[in-house]
Amino acid sequence: DASVISDGDSHFAYWNSGFMREFNAQFWGDSMNINNIAISGTTVVVMNTGAATNLFPKIQSGRGDYYLICGGGTNDISTGATAATTWANMQTYVANAKANASGKGVTLKAVHIPLYNRSYADPLKSMEQDAYNELLRNNYAAGDLYVDLAAEYSAKRSDYASDLAFTNAVTAFVADTNYFYDGTHLVDAPLGYPVIAALVADAIKIDM
Repeated sequence: DASVISDGDSHFAYWNSGFMREFNAQFWGDSMNINNIAISGTTVVVMNTGAATNLFPKIQSGRGDYYLICGGGTNDISTGATAATTWANMQTYVANAKANASGKGVTLKAVHIPLYNRSYADPLKSMEQDAYNELLRNNYAAGDLYVDLAAEYSAKRSDYASDLAFTNAVTAFVADTNYFYDGTHLVDAPLGYPVIAALVADAIKIDM
């Protein structure tokens, strides 16, 4: 048996039927316990301060391996946090979750997803977001899972010749209504959240 806990912001919350409906469907018929504690608008800072109340009670002994979807970070960057601070906070969050699980005799693996493209009032925040994604991509712990995304969902600065070319590409991606419906959230349609949900589910299935 295995259990999944989805934590983070609106991209991963239960109201987001596009993600959670498809994610649950991917495990139809499997012996999988799925909990969702994500809260719209939350930050990794809040995820840390609320872990003892929101996260730790969901980790229980005798329930097999745990997969923790770490879906925060975009609101930290949006409100002015640096990539380095946000990544350090995420590492603390994951370390505390693993310690809590270990104390209960179960194993927990973090499932990391890079931050999605987003329309920022200050385009430089797209650069900060990319810096966070690079920290995540290059430093997530051995044994944890990382789900990479196509440029339409999470563009990489390294794929472009200049900062301006990168920020212009992000602006174009988030304006494409095949993928995004408001410049921040994905659409509840074939090219939106269901794509991400399937990728996350597949990563967990392969690891199980």
